[in-house]
Amino acid sequence: MTEQHPTRQERVSQVVNTYTEGFPSPSRSLATRSEDGDVILVTGTTGSLGCYLLATLLVSSNVRRVYALNRASKIGLKDRQRMSLIDRGLDGDLVDCSKLVLLIGDVTKPMMGILPDVYTEVSSFAVLEILELTLCSRYTSLSPI
Repeated sequence: MTEQHPTRQERVSQVVNTYTEGFPSPSRSLATRSEDGDVILVTGTTGSLGCYLLATLLVSSNVRRVYALNRASKIGLKDRQRMSLIDRGLDGDLVDCSKLVLLIGDVTKPMMGILPDVYTEVSSFAVLEILELTLCSRYTSLSPI
């Protein structure tokens, strides 16, 4: 009798479950979209993928607010975000968009390292949390899929 190996999808699900264990469940889902626009939390918006994702969300009519969570640095977050957008050929003025809330935090800390009232606001309204793969950097090694 041959041994059954998990499918790639099952292995991916196992890895996701392992590295998201203990994460709070979202209070809402995209299936319950808000009439006045969705509220989205994105991490790593000064990185390459994050810049494009942020720019797309900010111009979307389906999005009311975007919380952009990034690590602290010597350069102010607004200036860093602007430079990151411009470096990728995107509109640097998007940092002035009224939908955008820039946050400095750390996803490895309780409440992502942000103030309790801000965390409560984000967790109450966000319908989608996009925690990029940089989240996994807190683990010293990832299991191969």
